[in-house]
Amino acid sequence: MNRIREGVLAALAYYDAFDFPLTAQEIFLALPASEGARPSFEDIERVLSESANFHDRENSRQACVIGQAEGLYFLAGRDAIVASRKSRYLLAEGKYARVRGFFRLARFAPYLRAAFVCNPLARSYARDGSDIDMFVVAAPGRIWLTRLFVTGLAALMRVRPTATESADRICLSFFVTEDALDLKGLAIDGDVYLPHWLQELYPVYDEYGAARAIFARNGWLRDVLPGTRVQSPSRRRAVVPRLVRLKRALERSLDALFGDWLERWAERRQKSWMPAALRAAADSPESDVVLSDRILKFHDHDRRAEIRDAYQEKLSHVLRPLA
Repeated sequence: MNRIREGVLAALAYYDAFDFPLTAQEIFLALPASEGARPSFEDIERVLSESANFHDRENSRQACVIGQAEGLYFLAGRDAIVASRKSRYLLAEGKYARVRGFFRLARFAPYLRAAFVCNPLARSYARDGSDIDMFVVAAPGRIWLTRLFVTGLAALMRVRPTATESADRICLSFFVTEDALDLKGLAIDGDVYLPHWLQELYPVYDEYGAARAIFARNGWLRDVLPGTRVQSPSRRRAVVPRLVRLKRALERSLDALFGDWLERWAERRQKSWMPAALRAAADSPESDVVLSDRILKFHDHDRRAEIRDAYQEKLSHVLRPLA
């Protein structure tokens, strides 16, 4: 049972870095892989019940390592994050409404295949004043055109972040093509963030089953988080594909008339608009920025190493009473 308890604490320790308490079901899904048979949900419930009242007999003191309130679990002493999760869920609803409003139009953009909310908002956890991070899937060989059409529309609708305004704006900073959905190559050493990030991707627009394709292409993810499953969006948050055949016909016409020339033109124009520092960062092997024909990743300050180190330190602390 100690092995299962350690897995539960590992899940809680990771999400504690984001002030995010978990339900028993969420703990079960976020349980890291370990030796032996995968625990059942009943095993998790039993450990949660026992751990919330764990008694350290050797030191004759009460040492509750897991707290519980309103159906949510957290590391002991972190009761305040329960109210935080509830209030930020309400903020998340408003942000999803903005995403849905934008993709009602953006879904008609040529070569766009799917769009996912990512980062904290993917788990319905929003901060007041934060922007909305998106992960976008484009047709193969058309990543720069897809970005041009989608970000251009966002600029016209004034929903894209600016230097002075980012609250509730839609940040289109991560694009991949359909043939580049396996993101294992982007992992850093000891990456704990990427597996959870992938598992949490929330599809708001998906015209061909990209959510399932991501699940299939990233088979390695199930070796890290065995509970990984495809997110199923609610109707109030998702945008249904419309006029897909007409869009495909338009794409075929663009391809027949201009071929790859238009894609190369879109690449040149967008690179010329980028800050020089961003273009230079893409050429550095130590940079988190990626500019290629299959992946466009514009995050110039990736916090994954920081999150990994903080998680490992916290986990070693919470596991110490069990040693």
